[in-house]
Amino acid sequence: MLNTAIYKDFETTELPSNFVNMPIINTSTYVSTATLEPHICDSLVAMFNTFGSNDFYDVGVNGYLDDQAPAGKGSKRITNYDIKFANYLNHILSGKLPSVINLNDYSPVDWQSQNPEKYNVWAFEGVSPVFRYMEYTQGSEHFPHYDAPFISKENPLVRTLMSGVLYLTTNKSGATGFIIDGQNEVLFEDRDTSDWPRQATLDEVESWELPVKGKLLIFPHQVCHTVFPLLEDEKRIIIRFDIFFRALT
Repeated sequence: MLNTAIYKDFETTELPSNFVNMPIINTSTYVSTATLEPHICDSLVAMFNTFGSNDFYDVGVNGYLDDQAPAGKGSKRITNYDIKFANYLNHILSGKLPSVINLNDYSPVDWQSQNPEKYNVWAFEGVSPVFRYMEYTQGSEHFPHYDAPFISKENPLVRTLMSGVLYLTTNKSGATGFIIDGQNEVLFEDRDTSDWPRQATLDEVESWELPVKGKLLIFPHQVCHTVFPLLEDEKRIIIRFDIFFRALT
C-alpha cells in the first residue's frame, strides 16, 4: 500500500536526508534498460485515481500555478511521499545507473552552488521519496524547460542531480523531447535556464521518446526537455521523480 501523505509543492518540502554508455553529459540517449511490469503500472494508476479531485492541482504549459503562464493546456498533478516506492525503484535501477559521476564546468547540472570546495565527484545516493504524478489529456503539453535540483538543507553536498520519468501509459503522441538549446559549449554558470515561452520546433529536437508503459527515462536535471502535445483523446500519465547524489571529492 502506497503512503498517501500529500505534498503539493516539492520545492518547499523538507526531506530526510548503469546506463550503458551513459555519461552525465554529451549524450542524447537517456532510456533505461530497466522497466516496470505492466501490472505494477496499472496499480499505480489505480492508486492515482483514488485521490479526491480537491487533492489535484492544475498547471499551465510552463508547469506553474501562474495566471501569467503562456496560453495552452498543461497537466493536472498531485505529489506523494513514499519511501517504500523509492526503495523499490532503487532496486529496479540497481546496476543501471552510474555509481559515481565526474562533473565539470559544462555539465548540465548545478553541482557548484553551495559547494565551496568544488567537489566534482558525486556518488549515487538513491531515488527521492517525493513523487509527482502528472496526467495529460488531449491537447496538453509542457513547453521546453529545465529542472531544478533539490539541495539538502542539512548538507548541501547531498542533492538531486538527475530527473526520472516513469511512464504509466503507452501513447502515440505526447513524446518527451530533448531540445538543442545551443548551450553545450557554454559554462553552466553562464547558461540561461529560463522556461521557454513557446513549444520547440522540429529542427530544435535532438531526440525524443514516446510514452511506453513501464519505461523509465533518466536524464541530468538541466538538460532542456519538453512534452509535446497529446493528440489523441486519451490520458498520458507519468510519475516524475528525482535522484540524489552525494559529493565525494
